[in-house]
Amino acid sequence: MSNLFSIEGKLFQFLGRLADLIILNFLCLICCVPIITIGASVTALCSVTLKMAKNEEAYIFRSFFKSFKMNFKQSTIAWCLIAFVGIILHFDFTISAQLPLAIRKLVQGVSLFTFFILASITNYIFPLIASFENKTHFMFKNAFLLSLGRFPTTLLLLLFTIGPSILMTESPHIFLLGITFYLFIGVSTTAFMSSYLINRVFKILK
Repeated sequence: MSNLFSIEGKLFQFLGRLADLIILNFLCLICCVPIITIGASVTALCSVTLKMAKNEEAYIFRSFFKSFKMNFKQSTIAWCLIAFVGIILHFDFTISAQLPLAIRKLVQGVSLFTFFILASITNYIFPLIASFENKTHFMFKNAFLLSLGRFPTTLLLLLFTIGPSILMTESPHIFLLGITFYLFIGVSTTAFMSSYLINRVFKILK
């Protein structure tokens, strides 16, 4: 019992990790505010959580802003491309409601399938940028190949990242709980959980 409450005990380790995730969550959200910087912020988040998942020492502020600055250009380009495709898919899905039933189902089916691919690539692209040096089009190519080649892992990553958002649509109460969770620790926790899976995948690339 005494080991549990010691400075090096599991309780203090858990509380320390919890504090790190809360700080990291706020850093990521604050740096996402200009919207254009979302890609760089998510890449910086992944850079830290990938190290945390491997139990490597990571200084939250220093590691976050170092990655943010180093990968800003490439992450921003990747984010703009993803956002552009996402907007088109949303537009297509919305206007499909005005089409005849058969065409509407076809357009919506294609849009949902493309969104699934886009979301799968998104789960890999920013961790790839945080971990490797390569040209942007190769990053997207590798993200796509990984999403197909490690399909069970891809499904788990989608469950972590998209699953809660779908659940939040069930009721206003769940939505408010979800928003509160994401504002305080949800973003960093999702990245941290995903990092365990991504680290396993990345072993084949190193």
